[in-house]
Amino acid sequence: MNTEKKKSKYITKSKLIISALASLAFSFSFFIFAPLTFYFSESNRAFFEASNLYDHIFVPYVVFAAAVVFVVGFIGLIILPRRLHTLAISVIAWLLVCGYLQILFLNSWTGGLIADGNGGVEIPAGGIPNLILWISLGVIIVIMPQLNFGKLKKVAEIAKMVVVYLLVLVFVMQGAGVLEAVITAPEESKHKDVLSYDNIFEASKNHNVIVFLLDKFDIKYYYELKDYDPDFFAELDGFTAYTDHISMYAKTYPSIAYMLTGIEQDYENGREEYFRQAYTNTTALPSLKEAGYDINLYMDDYYACSDASVLKDYVDNVVEFDGDVKMSQPKIFYKHIVRYSLYAYSPDIFKKKIDISSSNFASSATNNISYSVNDARLYKMWQKAEGVTLKEDNNFTFIHLRGCHNPFNLDENCKNIGGGNSTSLKQSRGVFKFIKEYIADLKAKGVYEDATIIITGDHADGLSDSAELDSPKITGLLVKERGSFGTPMTESSAQLCHANFLPSVLKDAKMENYADYGKAYSDIKEGENVVRTYSLQRLLREEYDESIEYRIEGDGRDFENWEIVDRHDVSYR
Repeated sequence: MNTEKKKSKYITKSKLIISALASLAFSFSFFIFAPLTFYFSESNRAFFEASNLYDHIFVPYVVFAAAVVFVVGFIGLIILPRRLHTLAISVIAWLLVCGYLQILFLNSWTGGLIADGNGGVEIPAGGIPNLILWISLGVIIVIMPQLNFGKLKKVAEIAKMVVVYLLVLVFVMQGAGVLEAVITAPEESKHKDVLSYDNIFEASKNHNVIVFLLDKFDIKYYYELKDYDPDFFAELDGFTAYTDHISMYAKTYPSIAYMLTGIEQDYENGREEYFRQAYTNTTALPSLKEAGYDINLYMDDYYACSDASVLKDYVDNVVEFDGDVKMSQPKIFYKHIVRYSLYAYSPDIFKKKIDISSSNFASSATNNISYSVNDARLYKMWQKAEGVTLKEDNNFTFIHLRGCHNPFNLDENCKNIGGGNSTSLKQSRGVFKFIKEYIADLKAKGVYEDATIIITGDHADGLSDSAELDSPKITGLLVKERGSFGTPMTESSAQLCHANFLPSVLKDAKMENYADYGKAYSDIKEGENVVRTYSLQRLLREEYDESIEYRIEGDGRDFENWEIVDRHDVSYR
């Protein structure tokens, strides 16, 4: 009887209510508010949909995770002794209040997720004022309810009431925030036409143009591989490594679309409209198609082409998507959600230690149809395949690989070992393992000699999305032209850029009018002085809102030759 009385006194009605409230506020804030407002925001929605992460599979998983955390947290709080219970409730309130303030007002300096490419952004004042704010609020919210002695008892009781009020306030405000995000979110749209994996390992018995586009293939990664092993590129006989090659743009969008169409983005229209106009109005690839080439493009459908229907007149791997999507890796998805919430809520000084990017979510769902930029998955498919399959028609294949993009998650065997667990060297070795094996199979099948192979990047490594350049940006470029083979790879300092990509493809395809599109790589000799341009899109708030145009005359490796010639406002969307 006494034991039952002690238990009833130990677990009071108020303790049950406060425990439920604290656990609910924490689980809702961490697993529903942060991820759902992240997903439903206009700037992120299209990206997640392009990665097959639709709300009908996204929402149930976060709600389930929140429910599990609520139950575990509720039980854990109930069984705590009174003093520890008070302390735990106060700590939860402190974390939620500071985290909510962090999300609403204090994260703007990051320009989004640091690991998305703006890792070079500087923490305001080293994060010290932000940390002082957290500590000051901690003293008020956590310490004051513990002062339950002497004349401070009344203060402690008032502080406890304030803590409960803060829990209710944060929960209500965040609930309103989620509701607003859902109501105002753009209408969900599932693409009817997508770029599939079809034909990805097909090659022609006659002529092949094969492009391996490594995301963020900075020239420094080329040199890193050579420093690691001077003979690393020995298998690439007939290749030339160009050490002064500059991308037209600083980002995947609009770099890839420009490379494939030759049509520049003037930022008068947003991303989707640019893609529609560029892929509809280009004449380069359609003319290649008319010349008898099968064309297969394997690339990101957010940063490279948001609607594959504009490609279906001349691209062979466009297929209709029936909308069947499932969560392929829920455990990994949960891990990324937790890391994102930690990132969003954490004080400034901890953000760079939490390695999370929007691309981490891309592999969490799959429709098993559309191509996704997932090098480990592609390599597994390659291992299951019996090399390339030969066909009669000439062939143009463009494969967009994650390549050298951080966070580094590939080992040297092209196996995914988790974001942040690898290094740039290991990841580059892993990607080239796939490329080398592909090339070795072309040799074994007797189609290497006549093939044109281009290994390049969409852009160099930008350390920050918000800063102006302080050094030259050189993008890696390795080229084997048609008929070139059997000689060691050489280096050239010819001054090249993305404007030379399409003419080179068309020239090696023996298109008589290739010069209408500009000069091919082989048309520009070492020592020839070339004027090139580079467009840097600066992320100053939540979108790219300034473009800085650089003019590079002469050796691009000398930053003295980089001159700013224009600045203007742009729209990233």
